[in-house]
Amino acid sequence: MEAVGCMYVGSNPALCTSYLTMPFIMKFFKYNKQLNIIDIENSNIIYVNGILTSKKIALLQKRKLERLFKKTVAIIHNPTIGFFKDIFECVSYSTINRKSVVIFSVAEIIKNKINNTNKEIKLIGHSNGATIINHALKLIEDDLTIEQLKRIHFIAMGSPFIYDNLSTHINIEYFCNSHDPVTHFNKLKLNSKKHIIVHIRTSNGHFFVRDYLVPIKNGEFGNKNFFN
Repeated sequence: MEAVGCMYVGSNPALCTSYLTMPFIMKFFKYNKQLNIIDIENSNIIYVNGILTSKKIALLQKRKLERLFKKTVAIIHNPTIGFFKDIFECVSYSTINRKSVVIFSVAEIIKNKINNTNKEIKLIGHSNGATIINHALKLIEDDLTIEQLKRIHFIAMGSPFIYDNLSTHINIEYFCNSHDPVTHFNKLKLNSKKHIIVHIRTSNGHFFVRDYLVPIKNGEFGNKNFFN
């Protein structure tokens, strides 16, 4: 198990010029974070959690994924730091803050993994975790070869924002419940793109295991996806 120290972007003026008009807000939301990196050396499947996820819950989600894949799953645990700060982080990542230290850290981990294997890399993100992966891939895609990009399979679940501006060489699947309130503003719900396959289930709910993993396992998102 490894911990990666991260200072939230609000404490780094070089990374948050767009926030200079909100000094009070950024002072309030200034905090230290540590990403918990687990089994990164033992798996090419990497999971990044959403907001309000304790380490205990993240480990439970890891075990559920491992039962589904029948192999070890690595996790990059982005720990919760409270309801309001988690919400602020999620909203900022989805709008104006796409280069935080957390995103840079995840990008570096993914890049190192890709550079040290010739196998396919599977990146699974739930909610804000998928947004983090999206921005991390955008940071590193120009540093990767086409062959490396083609080995990336990005699976996003219940994300508020997944953009179609990633390289078309990256394989992307997006799972979404039609009445999941978190995905309300995600335009990818409307249709698939050339390199993005969208799977929509007519239901509500946003929880990772109950509302996404279990329905996927039961075939409720269809039988033509990464998990089948």
